[in-house]
Amino acid sequence: MNVNIVPSEKSGWIISRIIEELKLHNGWTVSSFDYKADLNLFINYHAALPYLREIEASTTKTSAFFTHPEDSFFYYLAGKVDFPIFMSKKYATSQRSWVIPLGVDDVFIPKLLVGNVGRSYSSGRKGSDILNLINSLEFVEIIYPPKIKTKNQKNWLSELSNYYRRLDYYLVTSLVEGGPMPAAEAKACGCCLIAPNGVGFCDDIADFFYDRREEHSLVSLLQTLYRKKCEKREAISQWTWPNFAKKLESVVNGKA
Repeated sequence: MNVNIVPSEKSGWIISRIIEELKLHNGWTVSSFDYKADLNLFINYHAALPYLREIEASTTKTSAFFTHPEDSFFYYLAGKVDFPIFMSKKYATSQRSWVIPLGVDDVFIPKLLVGNVGRSYSSGRKGSDILNLINSLEFVEIIYPPKIKTKNQKNWLSELSNYYRRLDYYLVTSLVEGGPMPAAEAKACGCCLIAPNGVGFCDDIADFFYDRREEHSLVSLLQTLYRKKCEKREAISQWTWPNFAKKLESVVNGKA
């Protein structure tokens, strides 16, 4: 089928991106309304405003991509085009509507945001070897606290509390501690705490434990926590640009 895309604007991230993906995957053309095309696809639906006569006269088959209603034209056009495509089922107007979510780029992947003070003593009691091991894990990003600003400690403490609040977990790597205090500060901010067994007061407040004598028990724990975080993206696992283009092509070809 010869499909022509009629854009609603010359530039703009989401509209331009949709058009580029459909050109790439489906080989569709882009221009003003093409009377010779088998189907004119309006992206988004506002692009159809200048062509109401053509739509009414059924000059060609028509389709439009509907995001959200801003005026009555949204519903009017949805009832006029042959293939109304909706971004979400919330606004799909009838049984003859198709809901096709857009693609989510593959750069958007989970990572565990893990906090650690990052200090290293010659005695090795801060567990620098463990920290080096965790640094080698691609699915973990270690985030260190802001540097102490001695001239304005109040501002620094505010930055520090914001730091704890943005973490998935705070990780204690120390082998010997009286505390450590950052573990208590993180816990006070509602952050989940990972700590080795038998270190300071961590036995009383930590959420997850690992064996400080076996570094790979920590790796195993982090892998489990990462898998749980990845489960959250399952709801949109099929939301890819190739799938969007393929489903849209199936609809306008009458195969969906």
